[in-house]
Amino acid sequence: MHQFQTDYTGAVEWVARHHTNLQRSFLELARDLPWRLRRAGVQVSSRSQHQLRQYVALLANWPRANDAWTFESGRYFGDKGLAIQETRLVKTMPKKKVDLPCQQTEVTVSIPMVEVQ
Repeated sequence: MHQFQTDYTGAVEWVARHHTNLQRSFLELARDLPWRLRRAGVQVSSRSQHQLRQYVALLANWPRANDAWTFESGRYFGDKGLAIQETRLVKTMPKKKVDLPCQQTEVTVSIPMVEVQ
């Protein structure tokens, strides 16, 4: 937010655009990998190409699996993980309870869904 002088919404929008660009780049590189290897002088047999496709598919699945684990493991959201995964709403609490002249309240933050294309 500080780096790009933006608010929360602008930061989330930047992350969504950055994610889309990274995803597009990964998919293009993955699609062209056998060609790039051959161009670099590496022999790519049909068996190697099949293994390469499997490896890249597993790499591509890793972020999604990590996302699912974040909500299902209980580490970050306790027993509310699946509900938070569905609603994308997280209640934040103050880090420390301090005596302030004003009243503290809970804040609900909406986490936008990012469409994967």
